[in-house]
Amino acid sequence: DTSLRTERGLTLECSHWGPAEIVLPSSKSEENDRDDDHDDEEQQSTSQQPQQQQQPKQLPCVIYMHGNSSCRLEVLPQLTHLLAMGTSVVAFDFCGSGHSQGQHVSLGYFEAQDLQTVVQHLRQQQTVSSIALWGRSMGAATALLFAGNSSKYDPSLIAGMVLDSSFADLTQLFREMVGRVRSNTCSLSRLPMNLMLSIALRAIQRSIQKQAGFSPRHVSPIVHAPHCFVPAMFVAAEQDVMIPPETHAQPLSEHYAGDKNLVLLQDCDHNAPRPKFLLDSACFFLQQCLQLNELSSSSSP
Repeated sequence: DTSLRTERGLTLECSHWGPAEIVLPSSKSEENDRDDDHDDEEQQSTSQQPQQQQQPKQLPCVIYMHGNSSCRLEVLPQLTHLLAMGTSVVAFDFCGSGHSQGQHVSLGYFEAQDLQTVVQHLRQQQTVSSIALWGRSMGAATALLFAGNSSKYDPSLIAGMVLDSSFADLTQLFREMVGRVRSNTCSLSRLPMNLMLSIALRAIQRSIQKQAGFSPRHVSPIVHAPHCFVPAMFVAAEQDVMIPPETHAQPLSEHYAGDKNLVLLQDCDHNAPRPKFLLDSACFFLQQCLQLNELSSSSSP
């Protein structure tokens, strides 16, 4: 496990899995490693026959990002599938989730900064070559906000993305949620629907701005979708009433600028475990993006 410091000064708790023959670096032992390396260098400098330092093997890495009210353990159903492909896997707790520091989540706004911290850390490691993203719900929205904002982040580092159940726009999502509550309590209020929605949304936005320090209006993956060019696989559940695919995943896919495809899951809702065929399809997609077949053939004798 590794602890990283974000741009906001908060600590991210991360886990990095890889094949048994690969030694993955941990920030908790970096100082000891540097001391050992220094001693080794002194010993080698006194040797008459210097030895050639063996370069660590590099592997592609898939970063998994969890949804709201979850943590990095959400990666476990996908973990064996991804490791079997020949990649390493990183999962981390967003700030405000799991064991990471922070009081609130922002459903993508600050999470994109968390992702940037992890990506920068991996690019500095000698064991990581290319990087792909796999996000669920909030994690998928984070990937879109990251990949579509080249002025702040560097999406060229990302080879492909699996985007499971992202919302299209946070304000729109709040509007739909308030609308469902209003329809279930229609007998309790005589206020016009539009007026009630407007009042509720203003109250929500003020509360979020005050408590969490961001505006929901700035969390809009569909605004960034036309600026995303990373190959993407969109996933949505047909029975998802929380983030309906017809108002979120489908418009996102239509506005997305890069190569993409959309997979609709039957007999699944927002939180249902994903079927094996979906995990297999997502892994095949990532294999193509990370060019794992080419890497395997090039390393063969």
